[in-house]
Amino acid sequence: MIFSSCNNSKDSKTISQTKNQDSLIIELINSGFLQYTDSIKIESVRESFVKDCNIFKEEIYRYVNIDAEELVEGSFDFFKSDLTNILKKRGLEITFSTTENFEKFHEVMINNKTFVLFDEKNLSDYSFWDIGPRRFFKKINQELEKSKSNERFYLINSGNDLGAILLTEKQFNIIEKIYEENSKEIPYKP
Repeated sequence: MIFSSCNNSKDSKTISQTKNQDSLIIELINSGFLQYTDSIKIESVRESFVKDCNIFKEEIYRYVNIDAEELVEGSFDFFKSDLTNILKKRGLEITFSTTENFEKFHEVMINNKTFVLFDEKNLSDYSFWDIGPRRFFKKINQELEKSKSNERFYLINSGNDLGAILLTEKQFNIIEKIYEENSKEIPYKP
């Protein structure tokens, strides 16, 4: 067994890597995981990524900190810039905002299509913390599919630690294997 640092900067946990995990990290890189990194930074980001396996680095243009509370309160400004930048790197634009009826009906608009983020039942049983982000990213993923993108957003963590990461299915499968010993770090479908 080879021991090397595989830090997750979100919570500074260290995972010991096996030879298999090392090869999975290389496989993840070869799958295009770093392809949206700015060309001037690619070598240093790649070198750092091989050492720490940090899939949450801003320079990779895949992960965005969402915070479920901000999302369900309609405070999209908290994450809108980061999410928009990730999409712009791919030549995509998805617009999203709350509607005039947000306070009463919890309506959100994505690419000019309105939907209910959560309902009164979700509010009364407190499932809105989970339902709202899932519905939001399901709609975002539908827009990605319409755009013929092969990437989808996956959620990671929940509550104030909620994040989203944009991956191909192959990249998701590789990350799932890398983090199999730490299942809390595995992204999940909305």
